[in-house]
Amino acid sequence: MIRICALDTSSAVGTFALAEASDDDVRVILEREQRTSNAHGESILPLIDAACRDLEWSPWSINRFVVGVGPGSFTGTRIATSLVLGIVMATSAEAVAVSSFEVLSANEANAIVFIDAMKGDRYAQTWRHGQPSEPVYLPAAAIEAWTRTEVGTAGPPLTLVGDVPDFAELPVRVVRRPLVRAIEMIAIGLRKPPSMVLEPLYVREADIHVKTK
Repeated sequence: MIRICALDTSSAVGTFALAEASDDDVRVILEREQRTSNAHGESILPLIDAACRDLEWSPWSINRFVVGVGPGSFTGTRIATSLVLGIVMATSAEAVAVSSFEVLSANEANAIVFIDAMKGDRYAQTWRHGQPSEPVYLPAAAIEAWTRTEVGTAGPPLTLVGDVPDFAELPVRVVRRPLVRAIEMIAIGLRKPPSMVLEPLYVREADIHVKTK
């Protein structure tokens, strides 16, 4: 039996879950979510600490951390990865990175996954037979043309999943799911090998402007 903590802070809603897994069963013990305006820097660790105290779990008893790497909030994903790296350095637990694309495409063999990139823009990734393309950043004005090209490419029908924009007369199945939940990350995190390299998935450069005199 191993203990797992999964967490994602790539959006305004921070989500984490605690679970126990054996060779043939996964049991979610607790799941919590919290919307915050401060990119989770001051809230996510106290939430996890309080949950462990409620369950009488020691941080050293958690065997694997599954962390969401986005894409999404630049600050939020950096907070989650840095937090988990710090914990596993202290406890020697395993760590696994899971992208929001992996979570949202998990129930679809062939899909285009959309994730909010703010201001009407989207991050997108196409999955065919469970295999992903390179993720792309799409300005709002380019989304529909890009999507129609992807849908029209020879191959199996694609389901549009995630934060899907409205398209006129596009003959595809649409599953709108704007948020990733930590509970959905657990099964993926159990299948992937652990890694000490946890990097946020940055599909575009940060929107940072340096003031000039």
